[in-house]
Amino acid sequence: MDDLRLLERLAREEMDRLDLEEAHAALKEAAEKGTIPLRDLMRELGD
Repeated sequence: MDDLRLLERLAREEMDRLDLEEAHAALKEAAEKGTIPLRDLMRELGD
């Protein structure tokens, strides 16, 4: 059971690390390319 708990914890930590990497990449892209308000996006998409 201890091994299973360890594997589950390591898997969660790896998923958290990957999520953080993706979040940092998204923030960097937003800073470089800029953003638009959701309302404007919805208008563009015809909603």
